[in-house]
Amino acid sequence: MTIVFGFLKRFLIWSLVSAPAGLFLGILINFIKSDTSDFFRSTEIFYGALLGIALSVFGSFFSITTLVLGKPWLNRSNGSEKLTGVIVCYGTIIIGLLLINLKPG
Repeated sequence: MTIVFGFLKRFLIWSLVSAPAGLFLGILINFIKSDTSDFFRSTEIFYGALLGIALSVFGSFFSITTLVLGKPWLNRSNGSEKLTGVIVCYGTIIIGLLLINLKPG
């Protein structure tokens, strides 16, 4: 039970840290990549914000999973849990948004 509680506590903390970044990056990337009129640009920006938040939740889950599974290696090499979590979480957001916005052709 304590493992589940610890996992949920870390998930909540990482989600609160990464959600504003996902929101901002989703808005920014969809605003830059949009090449439509103003009305459709606003809907693309809204969808980008939703995608950014969803990717931040996935990134939070992946970073917690990485930290839980990699705890012995991080302790052995004096690695930083925060830096590893930030790289995994924000990397998931950025790479996911860029892959979503690839336009064929």
